[in-house]
Amino acid sequence: MAADVPEIVLIGRDDGGRAAACVSEPVTIRRRRLAGRARRCEWAIGAGGTATILVAGPLDATIDCVANLPEDEAIAFLDGAIRVWRIDDALRRWAGESGRDGAARMRELLQWVDWRAESRPESLLRTKLRRAGQGRWVPQLMVLVGSGKRWIDLGDHDLRIGLEYHGQGHWKDAEARRSDALRVNEFREVGWLIIEVTALDLFRDFDSLLRRIDEHRRRIEAERAADLAWRRGKAIDGMRLRLNRWLK
Repeated sequence: MAADVPEIVLIGRDDGGRAAACVSEPVTIRRRRLAGRARRCEWAIGAGGTATILVAGPLDATIDCVANLPEDEAIAFLDGAIRVWRIDDALRRWAGESGRDGAARMRELLQWVDWRAESRPESLLRTKLRRAGQGRWVPQLMVLVGSGKRWIDLGDHDLRIGLEYHGQGHWKDAEARRSDALRVNEFREVGWLIIEVTALDLFRDFDSLLRRIDEHRRRIEAERAADLAWRRGKAIDGMRLRLNRWLK
């Protein structure tokens, strides 16, 4: 996610923005009161000219970027920004104290944020699952396996179901695929059911993924209920046997 955060966001300039067209790189001009500190620097423009600009800090960069993103993408951005910059408290203060545009939306979005997510697709997957009524998934859930500690992208600790997102980088060569297979097999060896998720599952056929998850959940719950009934039956049989012996 840090790679998706712009290096700078221009939030004002002494010349009123008239020289913006002279800057070759894409920029964003903001005209609002700063939430955090900004620094001034000189930007070379034209033939020997300069413009004094204000460069936003992480807090203002996040506020401005989130304001221009749809909700799910904004949540993914916030996951990464909070993990990298540790600005969750500052964002909550700004959202709680500010009556400006975007503050109410920020308060709502922050309720969906989880900084443990390590990538945009993981954040989007978690958010879509929660919108579908599945809010029990934990990002980067630690599991003890034979080789030590491993982390599942999204895990349901109670049912021991894990979701592993495999993006483009996971298929780039045989070694990358082998590494993923070894990792998934380690989870399975300690009793976890792993569902491997791809971009097509997330962006094109999410309903099918939901059905697969629900089918596994129902099967696991049915197996547990049957096992519990069997154990209770064995316990009752044992009590009856002991009672009969006592009566004799």
